[in-house]
Amino acid sequence: MHFHGPRELFFACLVSGLLVPLPEDVALLVAGWALRQGELEWAPTLAAAFIGVLGRDLIAFSAGYWLEQWLEARPGGQRLLRARRVQRARQLFEEHGLKMLFA
Repeated sequence: MHFHGPRELFFACLVSGLLVPLPEDVALLVAGWALRQGELEWAPTLAAAFIGVLGRDLIAFSAGYWLEQWLEARPGGQRLLRARRVQRARQLFEEHGLKMLFA
């Protein structure tokens, strides 16, 4: 893997874990190596990495949110979601939001 510019890093971070079964850490390590070698510039690389990772997280969060809404509206979806588990997860998130995201 080699990046010719921030655009490739952005797309690598955006699709990591969603379309490609690799975490964004691999792309970030390669970008760090390229920065160390002087092949990339700091500001555009940092911006591309940040926006790519944030975009991927927003896509994943939104997909989970909308999938839950869609399942709840379907007959039998409640059984699949097991309302008690969903309620417990919501309660834990309300009590420990950032800690749960970090974990």
